[in-house]
Amino acid sequence: MTKKTKQVEVTKTKTTNEKRNLKCQLTRDELLVAGDELAQKIDDLKKVKADKIAITKDFNAQESAMEADIQRQQLLVRNKWEYRSVDCENTLDYASLECRVVRLDTGEIVIQRAMNQEEKEMTLPFDGESE
Repeated sequence: MTKKTKQVEVTKTKTTNEKRNLKCQLTRDELLVAGDELAQKIDDLKKVKADKIAITKDFNAQESAMEADIQRQQLLVRNKWEYRSVDCENTLDYASLECRVVRLDTGEIVIQRAMNQEEKEMTLPFDGESE
């Protein structure tokens, strides 16, 4: 009896497909597109930097204004007074040769001094002028 043996051929290779990132030379058209994109990105970066500078200046100005306002308010609270525009009456008394400045809101005399030479010279009313 003879046995017939069947021979099966075994492949010694296996082939599969896959994706890999490999170096590829750019075409002329791809280089032109990449160059345009690069130029646009450079322009965008310059604009962002310029905007940053402008915004920083604006914020610095706001910060300085706030600091100045805080300092003014701090002095107001510390000193408990401030300068204001107040209506006053200025009186030249030729009898006593004194000059008096009186606050109209409180009646307080804020200045009382001797008249200077210019103030001592009275103006005389002429035809229709009144003092």
